[in-house]
Amino acid sequence: MQQQTTTSGHDIRQTANAHGAPATAKTLSASPSTTTTDSGDKKAKKVAVLITPALLTDREAAALLNVGLRTFLGLQNEAWFPAPVVLSARAKRHVASELLAAVVNRPRPKRAAEPVQLAAGKASAKRPPVAA
Repeated sequence: MQQQTTTSGHDIRQTANAHGAPATAKTLSASPSTTTTDSGDKKAKKVAVLITPALLTDREAAALLNVGLRTFLGLQNEAWFPAPVVLSARAKRHVASELLAAVVNRPRPKRAAEPVQLAAGKASAKRPPVAA
């Protein structure tokens, strides 16, 4: 059994669990709308805002840079990578703004004409065979 009511722009659904006792689950409406209070005052429109925390864990920082966790852990060994903030012996965090600035300003390798492995293979193929 399911009851649905609307209160102040929010949907409230009540469903009965297996034992027949009502359990409540609240679902907030996703649409930004102007609502009115009992006194008639209008509230500001509700706006969904994506907030990025200032301090990030390794997983969150990897997601921010759009790389995997292993790649992110490898980047921490680079000289250009900013040092983390150590909060305690087991808690280190990365400053989001420092990470983004470091990635933008990181040294970029010059593009080689061909991959190093290919050039090495070509060079070894040109050598005369060693006489036994």
